[in-house]
Amino acid sequence: YTGYLSNRAYQPALLTSRFVQVVQEFNQKSLISISNSGCQGSCEARITGAGLVAKCSKSDSPFHLDTSLAGYQSEEEQQKATQEVIDGTDIFGTSLLWTSGGPGYDPGKSTTDWSVMAPGTFRLGVQYKGTEDCTGTLVVRNCTFKPATVTYPVAIDGNSRISLAAGTTISDDRLVQVIDIPPMSPSHTASSFNVSTYGGFFKALSDTYESTVHMDFTSIGYQIFNEGALSNRYVNASNRLERLSCSMSFRDPTDDIIADIRELMFRTAIASGESKDEQRVIAHESFETPVYASSYHFLAIAAGVSLLGWFATIPVFSGWWHLGRAVSLSPIETAKAFGAPGLNTADSNADAEAILKDIGNRRTRYGVMTTAMPERMSGYARERRFLVVGEPERVRSPQVGETFVS
Repeated sequence: YTGYLSNRAYQPALLTSRFVQVVQEFNQKSLISISNSGCQGSCEARITGAGLVAKCSKSDSPFHLDTSLAGYQSEEEQQKATQEVIDGTDIFGTSLLWTSGGPGYDPGKSTTDWSVMAPGTFRLGVQYKGTEDCTGTLVVRNCTFKPATVTYPVAIDGNSRISLAAGTTISDDRLVQVIDIPPMSPSHTASSFNVSTYGGFFKALSDTYESTVHMDFTSIGYQIFNEGALSNRYVNASNRLERLSCSMSFRDPTDDIIADIRELMFRTAIASGESKDEQRVIAHESFETPVYASSYHFLAIAAGVSLLGWFATIPVFSGWWHLGRAVSLSPIETAKAFGAPGLNTADSNADAEAILKDIGNRRTRYGVMTTAMPERMSGYARERRFLVVGEPERVRSPQVGETFVS
């Protein structure tokens, strides 16, 4: 059940607590989780559940909002045209009425109509001004929905989250069978409620989609009366003028409303299921796997840039044959070339192997070496401290608070 009817009322008074949660998740577009889907990747399948079958038609209705009386010959015609402009027209409207054909029912408005005499069936009527002309025809669309068992095209991910398959509409739902809901009779007990399977569902639609825009003309110009927020989503941006005129027009909300009705019904069907309601379906499962493709022209460019770097270093080695021996990039030779204190007793032109034979058994220590260096301005010698790897007798341990020259 989705709603309650109070006493003898023919209108749902409240939503059930369970359905309130469904509506909140629908409004927030929350993800729908199911248990034990068995899907490890991305799955596409069809599942059976409560749904709706729709039958729609399209027509038009004339309107007149032009204050110009050109084209009207007789005074009677002019008065009639003037009165039509003064009375105005509903140029956009959505409302949910709960008494089929009862008092206040206006088929010219955009309505979602429901009745306790046919509690599973409702009719959606949409009327909007789709042209910027001040005289013409309003677009009228009517859809009748009946409860049914359908198979939904769905998508399931590896986290067992389900949704209606992207790009599908109510036309993609396959009908299994139409469900006849027996008429309801209001309770005659003053303190009781009647529960309704679909009443709360239609009340939720009413709370969301009730909106009317009425335009008429007064002595100071055109004016509109707007109720509800839905119309703001469909007014054409070009009509947001500083000065109101009869050129205001709207886009067709029908397809969006039907899509929302379908999604809310789908969420309701999922929420009404129990853990024992298990379906076994055939699904198409796919996985996303990284695939790398070689772009050989980019590879050639990258190789060329790398070779440019290699060729750029060749001039650095120019003249190496004047050294008189084979040289290498050994750390020992590099340290000797930069005057490492621990290697200063070795032959200055020795290679790494000769240096190691000469001082390979010598003990070294990492520590502080102190030297006296004269200052440029005063000429006085000033003590400088360096951290080096040197002979144990020439270095000492660093002390707390000392600073060193890099």
